[in-house]
Amino acid sequence: SALTIFLLLFYRNRKLKRINHILSEQNRIITDQKQELADLYALKDRFYSIIAHDLRGPFNGILGLSDVLAEELRPDPELSKLAQNLHSSALGLYSLLENLLQWAQFQQGSMPFKPERLHLGSLIRQSLEINRVMTTKKEIRFLLETPADLFAFADRSMVEVVIRILISNAIKFISSAGEIQILAKKNDRDVVEVSIIDSGIGMSEAMISNLFMMNKSNNRKGTNGEPSSGLGLIISKEFIEKNGGTITVKSDQGKGSRFTFTLPAN
Repeated sequence: SALTIFLLLFYRNRKLKRINHILSEQNRIITDQKQELADLYALKDRFYSIIAHDLRGPFNGILGLSDVLAEELRPDPELSKLAQNLHSSALGLYSLLENLLQWAQFQQGSMPFKPERLHLGSLIRQSLEINRVMTTKKEIRFLLETPADLFAFADRSMVEVVIRILISNAIKFISSAGEIQILAKKNDRDVVEVSIIDSGIGMSEAMISNLFMMNKSNNRKGTNGEPSSGLGLIISKEFIEKNGGTITVKSDQGKGSRFTFTLPAN
């Protein structure tokens, strides 16, 4: 009957209105949660940036003063050694701070990306010079094999960071009188390949499987107690992949490690 049809349509409309109200409320909740999540991410990025920038200045001062102190105390071997240890510890912490700043900038999308033609030999030698204090202290020998005309096409800042991190890590996990080889070449696929090979303590298969992963802990100390968070390798992977390359690792526990990354030659 007409009444039955009317009642069915009436209750159906009421049900549809109720469903629409529920859906609207759920959409509002989802929108609010998305905004809260976006605010939290922004706060996290801001937090990292503030910490990194505010700590950078004081750390530069500590590095400079501890270096001068070690030089001034050279006549007293015991005090000079303490000053050198202070400088090495500050250098290690500063390296972690730099890694944190680079990662925060990359995550925020505020790091410029400007690929250009790079002379790899110059970048590698520059990084070796930066790490000279640690290599001298551990009496580490370097063997560098790279063609004089070897170039890559990538972002200079990112490649500098990757080379610094990989060389610093190699130094960190080598005992005294060790050796680091840096081999660079261009393969037949028009790709530049750089390998950093150390004679350090190496890694187990389980440790290798957790590298480059933010949700896994890889914070073991170096052979002289140097701090390590594992963040440097995560940054290295992100930077190399941003430039169209890859990064791999081979390692034998107690025998050393080999990190290899590639970059486009053109």
